[in-house]
Amino acid sequence: MTTSGMRDQDGADSPTEAGPGAYVTADGEARVVALSGEIDIVAAPGLQRDIEAVLADRPRRIVIDLSAVTFLASAGLAMLTACRHAAGTEIAFAVVADGPATARPIELTGLSDELHVYPSLESALQS
Repeated sequence: MTTSGMRDQDGADSPTEAGPGAYVTADGEARVVALSGEIDIVAAPGLQRDIEAVLADRPRRIVIDLSAVTFLASAGLAMLTACRHAAGTEIAFAVVADGPATARPIELTGLSDELHVYPSLESALQS
C-alpha cells in the first residue's frame, strides 16, 4: 500500500486510539480510509467530509477500515450509510468491521449487506 494522504484531528501521521482520525492509503485502484477512535456525533461529520473528499476523486473502489475504531455510535452508522450512497453505483464500497465495537452495531441494525462488510482488509480488497 502507498500513502496518498492522511489526516486525523490531533494532527498525527497515522490512526491512533486516542482520538478520531482518518488515514488514507492507496492499494492499486482502491482507496483505503482507515478510521480510528470513537465515531460519535461529534466526530462523524468531519470523518464524513474526509471520506467524501476521497470519493470526489472517483476511485474504482473505496474501503472504509474500522479496525482501529473503539466505538461506533448511531451517528457513525448514519455517516457510513451516507458515504455508501454518495459512492453511487460507479464506486465499489466496502467496510472492514470485525469485533464487538464495529461489527455488532452494523449487524444489529441490518446494515451489513448494504455496507458490504468484510472481516479483514485483505478480504475487502479481494472482493
